[in-house]
Amino acid sequence: MGDLLVVDGYNVIFADPHLAGIARSYSLQEAREGLVQYCEREESVKWHRIVIVFDGRKGVRSPVPGAGQGGVEVQFARTSADAVIEKLVHDVRQDASLEVTVVTNDRMIRQMVRGNGAFPITVAEFLSPGQGPGASRERSTRYAREQGEENRLGDIRPKDVVEKITRLASGDGAESDGDVSSKQ
Repeated sequence: MGDLLVVDGYNVIFADPHLAGIARSYSLQEAREGLVQYCEREESVKWHRIVIVFDGRKGVRSPVPGAGQGGVEVQFARTSADAVIEKLVHDVRQDASLEVTVVTNDRMIRQMVRGNGAFPITVAEFLSPGQGPGASRERSTRYAREQGEENRLGDIRPKDVVEKITRLASGDGAESDGDVSSKQ
């Protein structure tokens, strides 16, 4: 059983055709209730704690009737759901023995989650029958590679800088390129 599942609420609602249809045809409130019910029915046996985070509105205290009764906690962010998700992941990961999985299609959140030692999964993985969010480190890492999202040196440095670093590391040196050498 996983320790914490964090769900990027509106990201899931609008990525899922069924929930998005409910939001457009009926109301956002009904779509939120549908997501909570799904988590209570399908996911509560897999997780010690489930938190669904929605971008919020001031003054909203109980945005989803019945939330919290089936083991699902709903939070409305005062500013952005992204900030609340980041704080939840950071706070829980202070105890390295706890496993945190975050459901979102938001690339920036997935990278932040991975950087904090948690496991991001997509909405499709979350809603896939038989797979659910029992995401393993291997599946999360494999998905990141497939999407080109792994945090590697090449992701944060220009290609020419990476090539120079690679040459230096291999002993080829980079003096001919006008770089500062170690012969000062």
